[in-house]
Amino acid sequence: MFSEELKELIDITLQDGVLTDQERAVIVKRAQKEGIDVDELEIYIQSLLQKRNQAVTNETSGSWELLQAKLEDVEPKSGFAKAFDTHSGRRKDEIIVHFPVPGTRADLLEFLSALQPLAKNKKRSIIEPDEMMKMASPGAYWQLFCNCINKARISFANDPSFKFFFDFYEEESKPKKGFFSKLFGK
Repeated sequence: MFSEELKELIDITLQDGVLTDQERAVIVKRAQKEGIDVDELEIYIQSLLQKRNQAVTNETSGSWELLQAKLEDVEPKSGFAKAFDTHSGRRKDEIIVHFPVPGTRADLLEFLSALQPLAKNKKRSIIEPDEMMKMASPGAYWQLFCNCINKARISFANDPSFKFFFDFYEEESKPKKGFFSKLFGK
């Protein structure tokens, strides 16, 4: 039914579990060139996407729980070690900043929902210096949130479920008008 070249093109574009508008256009153009009905092509693509996303969901759902588990592993277990730990905050920041962005729609939505409140305050509040060294910074959460938004914009730009997060990102990214900006005109 489909040529091997078309099947290979479809497989390559579906490797990340997402089919962008541009990828879809290229596949449709190729299929039309081969005389394939576009509706049949759509059914075929949707079935492949569904199978792939189901397999990925079974393997990787729970990204938020995985991140939390990795952060908990950084916590010293004993009271003595806990008292002298001054670098776990930096280690947590590294884990957060380099944590992989979820690939499926459902996992990305769940991840953004859990991440958004932590990313809301990009700066630390006033905390004792030794306690600050043990905490993950909101800036690290913000960076991971931005990475997730970038993935969502590429993969799910027209999905209304992501609109809240896109709007939140836009609002938080705007320069703030505070005391210093009024004072110095910035």
